Amino acid sequence: MPVFLIGLPGAGKSSVGSAVATKLHIPCVDLDREIETSAGKSIARIFAEDGESVFRAMESEATERLPRTSAIVAPGAGWISNEAVRVLVPRAGPTIYLRVEPRTAALRLGAAAADRPLLAGDPLRELERLLAAREQLYESADAIVDTEQYPFDQVVQRTAELASAFLQHRRE
Repeated sequence: MPVFLIGLPGAGKSSVGSAVATKLHIPCVDLDREIETSAGKSIARIFAEDGESVFRAMESEATERLPRTSAIVAPGAGWISNEAVRVLVPRAGPTIYLRVEPRTAALRLGAAAADRPLLAGDPLRELERLLAAREQLYESADAIVDTEQYPFDQVVQRTAELASAFLQHRRE
């Protein structure tokens, strides 16, 4: 059963997910990379050429295709806002919200924010808008790790402890 990391762009889903998976000796799945591989084009191109609704459909299909084995999954920031995905989440696996303030997320993303379709223009303003729209969904996660208060290695440690507990509970 996979454990999903959710949160804003810049929360650390991919980097924390990779480190946690290494620590727990399980795979890490970057869901956006899976979608890009399947589509044969970047997320930015999918948004530009096909639109967000097509991307969200691809996202829910990719979630359904995930193996039901132990893994850390780092989906895109809007994954939890996808209604089709939210229907899948209870049976797909538990969620851990990597909480970050928009200002910190913008700093972490730096110039890479320009590559994110939903952050076009003013990344800080867009991150604030995204948080306002999704905060309730993020906060409904099975667990929360505040990435603001701790250095990266402690965020990884706490996330690994939570993921391990979820995975152990699923086996029992």
